[in-house]
Amino acid sequence: MSSKGVIKTTNVTITRKKLHTPAWRLFHRKIPIYIPHIFLINRDIENDQGVPLSGDSIVDQHRINEVIMTHMTIAGIAMHIGSGYKFTHKCLIRRSDKYTIYEDIQDHFYTWLSQVNCHGTKSLFPPITDLRLLEQIAIELHPYAMKINPVRKSMAEVTNKLLEFNLRRNRAGTLLKAKIDSMDDKGVVKPYESIVDRIEEYLFEED
Repeated sequence: MSSKGVIKTTNVTITRKKLHTPAWRLFHRKIPIYIPHIFLINRDIENDQGVPLSGDSIVDQHRINEVIMTHMTIAGIAMHIGSGYKFTHKCLIRRSDKYTIYEDIQDHFYTWLSQVNCHGTKSLFPPITDLRLLEQIAIELHPYAMKINPVRKSMAEVTNKLLEFNLRRNRAGTLLKAKIDSMDDKGVVKPYESIVDRIEEYLFEED
């Protein structure tokens, strides 16, 4: 990433604001997304007033299940996943969001993992169920994010600085090595490695 917050890869150039943390972006940055209309119905209004109907059951069913485009935060998407929303990478309108969303979720997880390594106060951690919902998004986007930018950061700051040096010295070679490392012997992107598993293990271990 350059000082201006621009990530350049062989396939796409992604501009990211550096003014906010990954956690801020997860809860405040809205992205364009496709989602069935039914998930946007206010549940309080629905319970109090019901859902307006046209009188034609076929039309009403189509309208409720109709997929529409809206803008939503990543946290909002995760909340709807918890309510039954079947999120896939095809729900995202912009290709670049597959990488930026994945990276923000991973950075958010790494932030909490650093608290694990420092034996942070367990009561300050978010509910593990919330992290699992975000993880579902990361798992879905993992193979596509790896194709856009296979470079992965490490928990070790020294390793990250070495990676940055190698990218400046030989960007093409470093990206190629990262791409090779991200795939198995058959050329398929390696499975997602859960960070939340490590966080959950810490939260539920006996003190």
